Amino acid sequence: MNTDSLPRHLPFSVAAILLSLVISGCLPSSCNRTESRAVTSADSTSRSIATGMPVDTLALVWSSSGSDEWTLDYPRTLLFDNSGHLWVSDSGTDRVIRFGATEDSLEVFESDLFSYPYLAGASGDSIFVFSPGRQRVQQIVDHEITDMLVTPSPPKAGLLQYVHVTPKGSAFVKLIGDDFEPYVARLGRDGGEIWRHVLDRPLWTLAGNLRSWGDTLLSLRGYQPSVDLLRHDGTADSLRLTGFDSPMLARTRLFAAGSIDQPPLLSAAASSLKDELYVLNMRPGWLRVDVYDRGGRLKAVLTQPDPGFNKQFYPTDIAVRQVDGVIDVAISVVEPRPRVDFYRWHR
Repeated sequence: MNTDSLPRHLPFSVAAILLSLVISGCLPSSCNRTESRAVTSADSTSRSIATGMPVDTLALVWSSSGSDEWTLDYPRTLLFDNSGHLWVSDSGTDRVIRFGATEDSLEVFESDLFSYPYLAGASGDSIFVFSPGRQRVQQIVDHEITDMLVTPSPPKAGLLQYVHVTPKGSAFVKLIGDDFEPYVARLGRDGGEIWRHVLDRPLWTLAGNLRSWGDTLLSLRGYQPSVDLLRHDGTADSLRLTGFDSPMLARTRLFAAGSIDQPPLLSAAASSLKDELYVLNMRPGWLRVDVYDRGGRLKAVLTQPDPGFNKQFYPTDIAVRQVDGVIDVAISVVEPRPRVDFYRWHR
């Protein structure tokens, strides 16, 4: 991607957000030894909490990049359905894949309706797929793929769009872009707005998926250690993730102060399980998952077996479920090779 045409001024543009969604950490030219390593007082407190937290190791069950008939190109989103199947959307091939009990038990869904598909949620026996290239949400039921919902037309080109359908079937959209008010809206079955919640700026802090956490809608903030909690009546609160630590927090502070051009992506995704939130903590080298309670306080840190530095490592999404007291954790990865990793946590 050519970065020369990207704006280099505040407020941070959507074009630059899209760039840093592809880059974990910082650009080699901007990661230098002369930058301040100071963090905010809140981040310093979180760092001390994280330092004292023991790290549990996940057990790798299987890893899959595809088969002789198909391969993963850009696995972007994951979810577990009510039957325990793991679903993966591949925005590079416009496919949706459903894994069964093992990596060899699967089904591939292809359709002209898909356009850069994102998994948007599950309700009952339905899986919902958002196709931003068509401004449509598709529904998969009994191997049938149909258009279900038209999402709001973007006010202009070049914006970030997220859609989520809750387990109860309520649909939400999040739009972020330059020169208009970013917002989250609840949609009716006809695609019309039931309510709209305008998101607080600055713009660069808002990028992140929508997820359910019980009866609350989560609006994730990939560039800050916090999430927004939106109730279904449109009221909202913010929740800081106390205990979140990252070597990139110093760069977050520098960007907020206007001292550097790009903020680091701290978290690509999160997934909820009962009263816990599992957050992908982006590390340039290995998998790290932070587990937070309802109050946003760190309660566990998870990592892969034999973690080692690999600057090409880039995960994109996480899905979790509990089976007989064991936590299954699925991770989609695009670098160093596109794949899905399936772990278990025997807590």
